[in-house]
This record gives sequence, C-alpha cells and structure tokens, in this order.
Amino acid sequence: MAHDIAALAVELTDMAAADHRSTVRANSDDPAEQLAWRRLTARHGDRLGEIMDEYGWPTAESRSTALRSPA
Repeated sequence: MAHDIAALAVELTDMAAADHRSTVRANSDDPAEQLAWRRLTARHGDRLGEIMDEYGWPTAESRSTALRSPA
C-alpha cells in the first residue's frame, strides 16, 4: 500500500498550527470559544486515530522504510 507521506506531513503540520492558534480558547470565559476548542481537538483526535489505523505507530524501522521509498 502506497502512502503519501509528504501529504500526511502537511496535514499533521496544519493540524498542529490550528491547535496552536486555538489554544487560547481552551480556558476562555466564553463557553462558545471553549466549545470551538473542544470540537477542534475532538476532530483532530478522530483524524489521528484514522492515521494510526492506516499507518500504524511510527517506529525507527517504519521511518527508515518510508525514507527509502521512492516519492
């Protein structure tokens, strides 16, 4: 099964950036902002679960194999 590691790296980087931008909402006094934060983190958690199911847990072996695979 061929995986697009570059696209996955972009997706994970984008998710991290969204998390960082939204962090201030986590402890906001505004319940709507807290809810937005919770929805974002739940969505990201669901996606990370999907990624784990598809790619498995990253190991030194899987990383070295990915680096040797032609792009």
